[in-house]
Amino acid sequence: MANYFSIDLDTTAPIVTITAPEYIINGHQLDFTAKGDEALDVSLQEAKVYDVSGTLYNVTMTYNVSLEQFEGTIPIAFFVDNIATIEVSLWDLVHNKGTGLEDVKVLRNSYKICLEIREHPHEITVEEVDEC
Repeated sequence: MANYFSIDLDTTAPIVTITAPEYIINGHQLDFTAKGDEALDVSLQEAKVYDVSGTLYNVTMTYNVSLEQFEGTIPIAFFVDNIATIEVSLWDLVHNKGTGLEDVKVLRNSYKICLEIREHPHEITVEEVDEC
């Protein structure tokens, strides 16, 4: 009688979903969450945020047990106005690594917009200026 056994290996990385606001005003704090689609090793996580100039900011996330998600916060004080990218890597229980990305628009502290309205030929143009 032959003896044999089979081994099933889990090589599938978790799918990481990041939830963040669509935009943030420079000078405020960016709060985001990250979760995986399977059981995670909550002792392993890596998060960073970088702006369009390539400046990298490491973020320490905490695990919220009741919501089963990681939560991160970073002050957006010196980011270049444009896009900030959140990158989060999470590991499952057998240490397969999954990485997710999410872009957030970074806006200036305020915008001043003046509208010039022309009655003929009934068109409206919008021009951004420093002072109105």
